[in-house]
Amino acid sequence: MGKTFVGASKMFWPIFFVPLLLALCPSGPAHALAPGSSRVELFKRRSSTVPFEKDGKVTERVVHSFRLPALVNVNGVMVAIADARYETSNDNSLIDTVAKYSVDDGETWETQIAIKNSRVSPVSRVVDPTVIVKGNKLYVLVGSYNISRSYWTTQGDGSDWDILLAVGEVTKSTVDGKTTANIKWESPVSLKSFFPAEMEGMQTNQFLGGAGVAIVASNGNLVYPVQVTNKKKQVFSKLFYSEDEGETWKFGAGRSDFGCSEPVALEWEGKLIINTRVDWARRLVYESGDMGNTWVEAVSTLSRV
Repeated sequence: MGKTFVGASKMFWPIFFVPLLLALCPSGPAHALAPGSSRVELFKRRSSTVPFEKDGKVTERVVHSFRLPALVNVNGVMVAIADARYETSNDNSLIDTVAKYSVDDGETWETQIAIKNSRVSPVSRVVDPTVIVKGNKLYVLVGSYNISRSYWTTQGDGSDWDILLAVGEVTKSTVDGKTTANIKWESPVSLKSFFPAEMEGMQTNQFLGGAGVAIVASNGNLVYPVQVTNKKKQVFSKLFYSEDEGETWKFGAGRSDFGCSEPVALEWEGKLIINTRVDWARRLVYESGDMGNTWVEAVSTLSRV
């Protein structure tokens, strides 16, 4: 059975898990499942709870909406990561990054907050989790905001923005025949210092991950497809990568056309394939064989279909 991802980036539906399937589905009659498959509701809007911490006190809090899910396998531990939007489905609201994980093929799940927002205002948030798995570690990239209420592409400057990387180490242990798992998260670190003030003569503003799952390239690099804004509020996509397990980061010199956002990437036959969203047109797909230094639109094969 292969992997299938179904959904739309602006929809807020319950999230269900079927082995090797992550879907954003409206409530209603379930479709027929393959023999041996089962359906588990992981994140249910206005029903599922997460361990919300503030001022040292942890309470189980009902979440209004979940968005931007990613499902990965870390040495046999299934991990689902998403936005937990507490008060509303709005992008500019109180949001944490939630993680659920299972060591028994989805029979049972543990829930934790992977990345907590600053809690300094009712709209403090960490958003657009973008996940890389390497070995037993999860690398989760999120945008962070404290007080701003406007959408990230319309903000006049990046003064309220930060870009954070949190690393989680996944461990398993077996006692008396029972296997358990745990994810230990390091404190998030800012990667803002790796963001140049200018790119190709343009003054930059901020950037976010493309959301979902990013990749480890065949050369071992951690590679995030990212979406960038400049001071003119133009959006474009680039590659952001690390050659040293996340200690330092670089941007590939090339980029997409303006208007390309929410990129996803995979590696195929020695090239990185970057698939981007275009709000007013068909998706644009690019190829890069040099870690994002040059981008070529895949016109005859994948792009604009």
